[in-house]
Amino acid sequence: MTQEKKLYRSSTDVTLGGVCAGLADFFNMDPTIIRLIFVALFLSGTLGFWVYIILWIVIPMEPAGYAKPSRPAGETVLDAESAESVQAEVVDAAGDEIPEPIDLDDFE
Repeated sequence: MTQEKKLYRSSTDVTLGGVCAGLADFFNMDPTIIRLIFVALFLSGTLGFWVYIILWIVIPMEPAGYAKPSRPAGETVLDAESAESVQAEVVDAAGDEIPEPIDLDDFE
C-alpha cells in the first residue's frame, strides 16, 4: 500500500519557514530550485514575499515522526554491487583510481 503524498512545511530542511522544502518534497524537486523561484519572484516585485507568507500560514507543519512517502517508481537507488560496477566503469574511463573519501573523524 502506498502512502498518499501530503503537503507539509518541512521540519528538517528549514531555511525560513520550511515552505520551499515542503513544496520541493511534494513535487519531488530540489529545494534550491524552489528557493530560487521565490527569490526571483521577490526581486521582481513583492509577489514572492506575499505568496511565501500566505503559504507559511496555510501549509501545516510536518507532524513529528511523519514518514515521507517512498521514492516514485521511476527513481532507482543503486545497491552496493551496482555502485561498484559503476565505479569500475568510471575508473576504466578515467584511467585512474578514484580516491577514497576522507574520514573527518581523523582530524578531531
